[in-house]
Amino acid sequence: MSTTVYIALSGGVDSTTAALLLQQQGYAVEGITIDTGYGNAVAKAADCCQRLNIAHHVIDGKELFKQNVVDYFVDAYLHGLTPNPCVICNQKIKFALIYELIAEDKSKLMATGHYVKKSASGGRFLLEKAASSAKDQSYFLYKLPQKILERCLFPLGEYQKSEVRQIAATASMPVATERDSQDICFIPDGNYRDLLEQAAGKRLTDGDIIDTSGNLIGRHHGLANYTVGQRKGLGVSSQYPLYVVAIDDLTNRIVVGSEDKLYSKEAICNDCNFLAFTELTTPLEVDVKIRYLANPVKTEIIPENNLVKIVFNQPQCAVTPGQAAVFYQGDILIGGGTIL
Repeated sequence: MSTTVYIALSGGVDSTTAALLLQQQGYAVEGITIDTGYGNAVAKAADCCQRLNIAHHVIDGKELFKQNVVDYFVDAYLHGLTPNPCVICNQKIKFALIYELIAEDKSKLMATGHYVKKSASGGRFLLEKAASSAKDQSYFLYKLPQKILERCLFPLGEYQKSEVRQIAATASMPVATERDSQDICFIPDGNYRDLLEQAAGKRLTDGDIIDTSGNLIGRHHGLANYTVGQRKGLGVSSQYPLYVVAIDDLTNRIVVGSEDKLYSKEAICNDCNFLAFTELTTPLEVDVKIRYLANPVKTEIIPENNLVKIVFNQPQCAVTPGQAAVFYQGDILIGGGTIL
């Protein structure tokens, strides 16, 4: 009897091709779509399931998604942070809700269309960078717990995007030529400030813009409209370019300075999760990505009072509170945390 695999289906080319590959490998595949209340994933996934001749299940995740992802996103910006909603969605929505369906039945597995590899070492399940460096999504999955990783399959880990499209085209799937989405799913036009305006309303309060010497040089229109490293749209004049170098939630102030003030030799992370071991107990040499599109840089991570201190080999530009710092050794994902 074939092993049943529940695959997270959005109706896009990646998840559809992952389902195709699982079918070809002999699994009994069933599609799962989480209805977040945004986009048209349910209808698109239903069409794909019909073409693949597999069952399609829909989970109502609208309220959970609002509470854990959208509200988190808005609240983070209101407190001067730059959030990473995809990390939280994977941890608390996508993987968590599908895992609930299979938790009691050890014979069933789950899968997604993420570009990432899975391996095992020392009795623990690990993630590794995908074969496609341009599409690797391991960064967004560092929060996954061992109990979920144990039951996960990632069929696209060894493939390039062009190969994935070719597999879908060979199977006559219309999504083969569908353009990749670059937007956050609940902000389809990419304008997060409109969402903040609608969701936050009166919580967006004006405040001071000061320079690094403490001089008042302007006014801002709500912390949520700014992020560390921002240069445009500050509304202040200067003889040299100014950047947001800090956002002070306690005083409702934006601190601006010259480009050299953007560089940091150290950072602190909280809410850390490690895949290679249960917790960091001694300093460790790793490569760190301080944002998804950043190149990995050499660093040392050090345990410090239930937090993790990052000491960069070279100062890094715009280390942004709220973003994920994800640690690697070679292609192996060691763990990660949220930059404070």
